[in-house]
Amino acid sequence: YINQDDETDHPTRPPLLLLQAKILLPLRRPGVGKGTYAKLLRKDLHFNHISTGDEIRKILKGTVAPTFNKDLIEEVRGIVKAGGLVRDDIVASIIKEKVNEPESAKGVILDGFPRTKGQLEAYQKLFPIHGVLNITLKDDILLEKLMGRRTCVNCGTGFNICDIQR
Repeated sequence: YINQDDETDHPTRPPLLLLQAKILLPLRRPGVGKGTYAKLLRKDLHFNHISTGDEIRKILKGTVAPTFNKDLIEEVRGIVKAGGLVRDDIVASIIKEKVNEPESAKGVILDGFPRTKGQLEAYQKLFPIHGVLNITLKDDILLEKLMGRRTCVNCGTGFNICDIQR
């Protein structure tokens, strides 16, 4: 449990529970820092950081691993080309592909999954839950962070102009 409102909850090393986990799920509202914590934990734990949004973008750009399921690639591309949203079962299949890659042997941090009850149900059919990170943040700071999000028009990199260090 990470409470960004309390300065004492920021250990310098991951808790033992996280070190024993194989699949971690950072959960909470958009903007709370799930992706940021996932990237930090990736470095500390040497886990594969899997962001469902990034994986769908890789599929669309054609930059997934050559071993990635070709039928799944075509299905995702077809849905997005038609203007649809990728269904929960397909998102779960993408996660399954990524978890089976060699980079995921030590463990994975799932960023952006599950987002819906359907995705959670699909996940529970595929994998056990080893660890959940519940990240909290005061509403006013969360809103400030969300309002400060920007994307570079040249390269597409996301960044934030907000300073929440208080």
